[in-house]
Amino acid sequence: DIASDVLIVATKAYQVAEVLKHLVRKAGAAVAPKAVLLLQNGWGSADEARAALPADVPVFSSIMMIGIERRSPTHVNVNVQASPIRVGSVFGAAPQGMKDAVSRGQAGFLPITYEDEIEPAILNKFLFNTCLNAIGAITRMTYGELVSNEHARHLITQVADETIRVVLAERGLALAPGGSNYVEKTLTPFVLPKAAAHRSSMLQDVEAGRRTEIDYLNGLVVRRGQALPPLDKRRLVTFIFMVFGMFMAILDIQIVSASLAEISSVTTTRAAASSGSRGSMLCAAAAISEEVSITLAWQSRAMARTITPNAAAATTATR
Repeated sequence: DIASDVLIVATKAYQVAEVLKHLVRKAGAAVAPKAVLLLQNGWGSADEARAALPADVPVFSSIMMIGIERRSPTHVNVNVQASPIRVGSVFGAAPQGMKDAVSRGQAGFLPITYEDEIEPAILNKFLFNTCLNAIGAITRMTYGELVSNEHARHLITQVADETIRVVLAERGLALAPGGSNYVEKTLTPFVLPKAAAHRSSMLQDVEAGRRTEIDYLNGLVVRRGQALPPLDKRRLVTFIFMVFGMFMAILDIQIVSASLAEISSVTTTRAAASSGSRGSMLCAAAAISEEVSITLAWQSRAMARTITPNAAAATTATR
């Protein structure tokens, strides 16, 4: 029965639209919740929820800076908690009913607040997640290892630059002066020491064989960034290889060394089978000048993996 004061959707981001459409279809047009509260990472699922629901059902989003790790079916460990649940609407929905629900939560045991301007908080967490989640999944590093490792930190800075650029273009919000400033002044002081031991939720998904939320994090940055003026070649290759590495982690394929064209040829065949958008994005690597050279080194499963785009030959192994 969805005829509730607040319908809480606590699925993964990619499941929101499908779940809501199913519930609305099953309940019928005459039955609807008074409000819907979303509890997802990333950016974009709120728009999908809005499109899936009747126009008179208000949609509210939330964020929480918390690191949770499921260690067994009956053991969930809270590695770090740095904020309450922050609730608000990006659609200007009338907040009184939701504010009442938040007040009831506050009277109980929930650390929860209502914010009239929630979008900056959502986009700041989006930046945080794009910097750490996918790269953590590629490298199997903890948050602390990511911000302390020279190679990972360089890659995080490039990802932060592009995410900041996209958010500014899309929403007019300057999350930070630039990637270096964000990593040095905001990200690293937040991670060290209190979140140093946390492993990203995307890493946990990859290890468990679950679908990740990459399309609502770094994948969304890539899609939105395609409409913007191009970055210089080195930064563009860095960013593409970050997303490329995420797909390789998902597909469990080791790339030892390859030219850009060879990487595109290998990965497009494999990735396109599971997602057309992934395949087409990986094709972009082949269009970049062969003059660009970049080396990314990371540790994964106690094995050093190195990608060198301008290497003469490609060696791939599927494990």
